[in-house]
Amino acid sequence: MHPSHHRARLATLEDLKRFPTREDLKRFATLDDLSIVACSLAYVATSTDGERALGRTEALTKRSPFDAFEKAPRPGNVLLVGLSEAVPPCVVALSWRCTIEGIGVDPRRPPIVWEAWTADDWVPCELESDGTGGLNRDGRIVLHVPSGHAVSLIEGHRAGWLRARVIEPEAGMPSYSASPSIHRLSAARHRGQVGGIFDGLKLCDAPGASGLRRAFRKGGMHVIHGTRLYRMWRTQ
Repeated sequence: MHPSHHRARLATLEDLKRFPTREDLKRFATLDDLSIVACSLAYVATSTDGERALGRTEALTKRSPFDAFEKAPRPGNVLLVGLSEAVPPCVVALSWRCTIEGIGVDPRRPPIVWEAWTADDWVPCELESDGTGGLNRDGRIVLHVPSGHAVSLIEGHRAGWLRARVIEPEAGMPSYSASPSIHRLSAARHRGQVGGIFDGLKLCDAPGASGLRRAFRKGGMHVIHGTRLYRMWRTQ
């Protein structure tokens, strides 16, 4: 099998201990310069239809819990998260304190999608992990923000907007019977990410290759590709 058909992922410390030898790979190049943008939480709002928004920033500041969606959530309900800056293309961590109210959903496959506003429309974010089980418990959600993420105005507030949108559950999967209740929320850039070419494969477009979207450390990084461990670095 051609090596580009394997799933590629970043190596962990355990991987580095497990592999006795390391093979250098020179056929790797980034597609763009990496811009690291710091961010924090600026605004929060909710919307029943994705159009008219109700500000929730003051409630969050006063630590007054509020519903993420309608009392009986339905597709199209939206929770809006405004970042202090647009962060294309970075990985953002949202840390939550939530009350278990969204009864009925499968925490492994909750009926919500995460999206980011670009200059033209809402674009899906890649969900790296959701420790909240669909906003039903305290935890962290890690999102890959698309490269087109842009600052925009919602209800007069300038921010780099992300949103969680309720969708129809998959066949055989339950929907929310009650809205999750949000107590606290913070946001921060988790790390940078950059697309690249690995042995002729454009990683930023390849299924399963999102683990390579990361800022380079000095001296490169280590990647598991198939059954081999590679040391990779940026080439000019």
